[in-house]
Amino acid sequence: PFIPSPLPPDPEGALVLDVVIPWGDQLDVPLTAGWNLVPTGQGTVPVANALGDNAAKVAVIYAWDGENQEWLRYIPGAPGAVNTLAELGRGRPVWVYVNEPFTLTLPR
Repeated sequence: PFIPSPLPPDPEGALVLDVVIPWGDQLDVPLTAGWNLVPTGQGTVPVANALGDNAAKVAVIYAWDGENQEWLRYIPGAPGAVNTLAELGRGRPVWVYVNEPFTLTLPR
């Protein structure tokens, strides 16, 4: 079997590895124009709060409710009876259609 050669040491004779670990209680998700599949953490936040001033940049958000076997939706500015998705999080991914790019901040 092929065995790769070891990494060469730096001039001091030691190996240096950089490991980046996301830290903090928030996750910044850059969204581009069009459809975005957005992962969410276990924390929750009301959809309107998560969008904040960026609500006008979003056309619709969809999330699958596996328990009830139906799509939940949130349309900014729509009446409450239309919006069946109240919060983002609990590890449930969502589809977000964005008209203008922005960064969505969600709890981890």
